[in-house]
Amino acid sequence: MAPLSGQVFAMFLPTLNRACFQLFAQQMNPILDRPSLLVADRATAHQAKLLTHTQLTLAHLPTACPELNPVERFFQELRRQMKSPVFLTLQAAQDSVERVLKAYFEQPERVRQLTAYPCIVHASQSI
Repeated sequence: MAPLSGQVFAMFLPTLNRACFQLFAQQMNPILDRPSLLVADRATAHQAKLLTHTQLTLAHLPTACPELNPVERFFQELRRQMKSPVFLTLQAAQDSVERVLKAYFEQPERVRQLTAYPCIVHASQSI
C-alpha cells in the first residue's frame, strides 16, 4: 500500500519467503509510475535482494519497531474487520480478506487515513 496515494497492491502467495517476496516486488513493479521506496521490517523474507530492473528501492525499519511501519496499522484494521476469527478452509479465509480489501481498493482515502503518518508526509514533501 502507498500511504500518500492510498493505492493498495495485494497478492495471495503460498508462503512468506524470499522467493515470494521477490515475486511480490516483480508483480508490483508494472503498476509503479516512478521509482518508489518499499519500506519493510527485518523479517527474513524481507531480506531478499530486489531485482535491479525494478523501480523499487528496499529500506528496512529498525528491528522490533512495528509502530514505525504503516502497513502494521493497515493489517491491524484488516484483522479487525475480518468476519470470523476461524476459517474452515483456506478459500474461506481468502474470500474474507478479499471482501475487506475491496473497500480499500475502492476508497483509497481510508488507506491514507490509516497509513499516511505525519513523518511520511513530511519526508515526501522534502524530496
